[in-house]
Amino acid sequence: MIAWIFIALFLVVVIVIAPRFKHSIQFYIVLFTIILLMALYFFWERESSRDTAQMLIPASEIELTDLKFSFNRKFSGQITNSSTDYTLTELGLEVVIEDCINSDCTFSSKGLMRIWKEVPPGQTIAFDQYLKLDKLEKPKGQFQWETEILYTEGR
Repeated sequence: MIAWIFIALFLVVVIVIAPRFKHSIQFYIVLFTIILLMALYFFWERESSRDTAQMLIPASEIELTDLKFSFNRKFSGQITNSSTDYTLTELGLEVVIEDCINSDCTFSSKGLMRIWKEVPPGQTIAFDQYLKLDKLEKPKGQFQWETEILYTEGR
């Protein structure tokens, strides 16, 4: 609603007032102020809707299962959305890869991952994506990993 008011105000200034005062400095000040207010409003509105989307589904309602990682940096598994009301649209993960021989594990690499998948409430969907890592050396043992959900987005 406020967006339409800004647009209408802008059109009134440009169409009605501009021809009368186009050489006046006050006209340009008013025009610049309206444009600046419109830009600030649209930026605030976009950020506000993104913040709301990030608060819809807590990380505790997301479960990652059947996770697999291969040396070619492909990370796959299942995402379960336990929310009863909202569809998951994006998931941000931090993945720590360790090289393990028996139970002796050493840090190998760490990376961030964004998964864009639509997971409706109460459903599970597979994902298969490349993981961006700092560096990754061939393991002496086997890879193990830990994941942390950094954020969720939903609608």
